[in-house]
Amino acid sequence: MRSMHCSACQKNGVPKTCVRSRLSVEVTLWLLGIGLGLTAGAWRAVTTSSPHALTTEVQEIALSSVSGSFVAANPVEVATETAYNTDRILAETTAWLTDVSFGFIKTFWWAMVIPVLFSLWRQFSKYQGCRACGSKELRPIEIQYG
Repeated sequence: MRSMHCSACQKNGVPKTCVRSRLSVEVTLWLLGIGLGLTAGAWRAVTTSSPHALTTEVQEIALSSVSGSFVAANPVEVATETAYNTDRILAETTAWLTDVSFGFIKTFWWAMVIPVLFSLWRQFSKYQGCRACGSKELRPIEIQYG
């Protein structure tokens, strides 16, 4: 690396890579973003209402089996209807869980925008500066040979 002369402090030396912010600030921002994202995502998952079909169908099946009124003349018809209801409940529950999961992930990633942008800014704002004062005003030193 070539030796440089600083116009600000009038010293000669090898320049160093300078950044505009400390690593501790970046780490703190990332930890806050992750904490906020997880909290907001969990809050969204908890406050999302449960699927309507799951609660009503389970209550109806539980009440009819306890009261003994779940007797039908045709067992094949009852088995087919029960299988249809079970498949519908499973499909609606799966759709609800998928919606909650994707909602959690979307909320979490929206909280990550600020730390990502800060990290990119920090990486792209590096510069070569004076070791003594950090100034950008450096000129190459001309070495006379001969």
